[in-house]
Amino acid sequence: MAIAAARELKVGRLINKTLDVLEKNWVVALIFIVGIAAINAGMAYVGLTRTAILQQLGLTAASIVIGVFVNFFLITTLLKRTGLMAEGEGGHLIPFLGLSVLHSLGVGLGFVLLIIPGLFVMARWSVAQPIFLSRGGGVMNALKQSWEQTRGNEFPIIVAGLALAIIFIAISIGAPFLVGAESILGLIVAQGAGAVMTVIFASFGVVLYGLLIVAREASTFE
Repeated sequence: MAIAAARELKVGRLINKTLDVLEKNWVVALIFIVGIAAINAGMAYVGLTRTAILQQLGLTAASIVIGVFVNFFLITTLLKRTGLMAEGEGGHLIPFLGLSVLHSLGVGLGFVLLIIPGLFVMARWSVAQPIFLSRGGGVMNALKQSWEQTRGNEFPIIVAGLALAIIFIAISIGAPFLVGAESILGLIVAQGAGAVMTVIFASFGVVLYGLLIVAREASTFE
């Protein structure tokens, strides 16, 4: 594959390559989806009966740590299975926790200000986690590289990401209202949709890393 300039990224190509990664790693994806959904549904169910502030804070903190832990192994696994990461290379779990917190705070602040800034920041930092996990080099360096490498690609990244996940976003938001916020079925459906989104965005980030970083250095990401 010829080295692609940033401006050559197309929405259709991003979607197709993400679906291709998911198809080739469907067993791994299914295992993570079931595992993530079960853990999150269990945490949400426990949270229904734990109304004290400290209990809620504890559950939130535990949920964040578990989410980072799962995402670390999910992205690492996908990078290795797509040939974008060699054994023994890349960043470690504890710094990845810091990266994930900074990433979430930056995107969250953007969404608090307005939807568009949140989507913009999300697009510009969309390859920070794959960069860090595949190459190490520090948290701030990964965020900086992602910001620079995605410049000019915000529109296709946002559109492709939304196209891949929009159905599951709607299910995750709507399930508690349609089925019942406190029903077990509602929790399972909502958390299942959220787990699918986690796997989709992890695969999407790996694809972006392959196209924006690896393909510029060597034509290995077909």
